[in-house]
Amino acid sequence: MKVNNFEIDIEKLYLLAKNMGEAARLENDFYMIKNFLESNYEIKFFFESLYVPNDFKLKTLKERFPAFSRLFWEILSFLIDRDSISFVPLLSDSYTRCFSGKENIEIAELIFSQNAPKDIIDSIYKHFKNISFKILVDPSILGGFIIRKSDGTVIDGSLKGRLMQMKRGLEK
Repeated sequence: MKVNNFEIDIEKLYLLAKNMGEAARLENDFYMIKNFLESNYEIKFFFESLYVPNDFKLKTLKERFPAFSRLFWEILSFLIDRDSISFVPLLSDSYTRCFSGKENIEIAELIFSQNAPKDIIDSIYKHFKNISFKILVDPSILGGFIIRKSDGTVIDGSLKGRLMQMKRGLEK
């Protein structure tokens, strides 16, 4: 993957993380930072700003995410030093695809409108074997759930989705 004036070999990054016993942890670290950076415009602007010192950006992230792996901090520090933190979402998606392919695990987001009871989550796990879910809460879906797979497939069982279907049906 080409980023600015340097190239990151995702396959080699995966192998390095695998040899360190941190392949899954690195995938999760990428996922968390990607969601954090994409959570709102102000956060994205702060971390992409050339006016904010790079050491302050790194310090801020380390305070927010103290449990990230050493390997991840090295990658993130490298990207911040080169004013390339905006590439984290792309790098995250690329690493997730590589990781899921190599580990033969499909990764998907399981989105609820509120914290779901364990029995409901377990029921969904039984229907979708060999999928590793990232559980998210998004009150805007009103109820039900959405499954968003890493390959782009979306299963929308949300109340908001059903209401939109009804609206489209009435408009025809």
